[in-house]
Amino acid sequence: VWAITAHYALIAQTTRYPDGTLPGGDASREPLVNILFVERSDPSVAEIGDAWRELRPDLPLSDAVLVTSQVDLLATTPVHGFVAYKSIYSHPNGRFEDRVALLERVAGCDTSACAADLLRGNEFDAVDGLVLQRDGDELVLPRMVDDFPDRTRRAEVAFPDRVLTGPRFERTELGRIVVIALRP
Repeated sequence: VWAITAHYALIAQTTRYPDGTLPGGDASREPLVNILFVERSDPSVAEIGDAWRELRPDLPLSDAVLVTSQVDLLATTPVHGFVAYKSIYSHPNGRFEDRVALLERVAGCDTSACAADLLRGNEFDAVDGLVLQRDGDELVLPRMVDDFPDRTRRAEVAFPDRVLTGPRFERTELGRIVVIALRP
């Protein structure tokens, strides 16, 4: 009995499929376990994928480098995440802290041209797009930081909306989820 009711089994039993349907088909049933950074009202992974294809029909998600912590997207779609959504999932050679520092520099840009230049011309990976969460005038990348020996703590990079808007960016807003593509 423990194996079918353990935390990870409950996640699998209550996580939406990429098309947005739920295991068992009961859309009214509250999930037994909430998925990190994903709200039930968020668009499905398929809707996010459709938005990406509209923005960048020349670049499949499987070839894209994305800044995102949308866990359901990362768990079900072959995509290259620019930074892990949990620091503990990042290999030391991935330079998690340095990548987050770069994103914080992007968030501190005064112009969208500065943001685009940093995202495209950094020393790690040229970023193709971002899938972020809207919070007022900010677009947020939530993440978890392993703080051993203390508990894991939440952190975020909050990008002012204005730095990810402009001639080098295209976007689709799907409720609180914003899909942004850098123009080629």
